[in-house]
Amino acid sequence: GLKIPYEVLRFCVSIITARILDPEDFGIVSIATMVIFYAKSFANIGFNQVLVQRKEITDKHINTVFTVDIIASVVMALLLLSSADYIAGFFHSPESTDVIQVMSIIFILTTFHDLPYVLLRRDLEFRLITTVDMVREILMSVITLTMAVHGYGFWSIVYGHLISLFIASIYLVYRTRMPFRLAYDHNAFKQLLGVSIWSFLQLQIYFISKRIDRIIV
Repeated sequence: GLKIPYEVLRFCVSIITARILDPEDFGIVSIATMVIFYAKSFANIGFNQVLVQRKEITDKHINTVFTVDIIASVVMALLLLSSADYIAGFFHSPESTDVIQVMSIIFILTTFHDLPYVLLRRDLEFRLITTVDMVREILMSVITLTMAVHGYGFWSIVYGHLISLFIASIYLVYRTRMPFRLAYDHNAFKQLLGVSIWSFLQLQIYFISKRIDRIIV
């Protein structure tokens, strides 16, 4: 029952925000978003998809994925922080440097967002997942619009995304009540890795096929 009002609200907010911000603002953030989310796929190596599909999982599997993901995310975030200038130069967008550096925190946030999200999918909690997605989208739209009205330019989009992701992550961790721990089990890692490689390759093909036009533009 909330789907139609939600879509109408999101559409109206998007139109108003697009009227306030310049096309360049969206382009700057799109560069950072594209680079970060593509790099994030390397950090997880397809483990999340395996957790959903695997018939049985234990705390060892979950904590191993969490440990590998958090370590890889920190490494990726540091790499992006140090290479932001070069990436922005490649796209001829110097303004993207600061945006990429600030948005590098997404690597850490998505670890705490995506793993609980995966566990909810595994438990078939689709109604809760849909509600969380809707609330996050609305929150992101409201924050972005409010900051845009106050003249924050492309930072409106950046902080709208980060704040809404942060709040959603806190809720998902609380909702799943999963005590994530930095604990690595090599046998669990090997069990997941054999299947995750195929999920990882499929994700790369999907990303390239869907985003190649944006990369070229």
